[in-house]
Amino acid sequence: MPPFARALLVLILAPLLGAPAERLPTPDPLRAAGWQKGGWPGIKPAQFEALPDGGLRITGVGQGSFVWRS
Repeated sequence: MPPFARALLVLILAPLLGAPAERLPTPDPLRAAGWQKGGWPGIKPAQFEALPDGGLRITGVGQGSFVWRS
């Protein structure tokens, strides 16, 4: 299964299987840029890096995490 398909499957199935998302520790540079980090317990989180222009760099394959603006 391609990594993208695996990540999509995790994002769709995790909430349906009753695994609630939770707030994860947010690194200071992300928090300073206005982002919060979340994910599902037991699934390795992706790495997020705040960019100078306000965007994000996401590194990971099939990880179950996400960010949102707070």
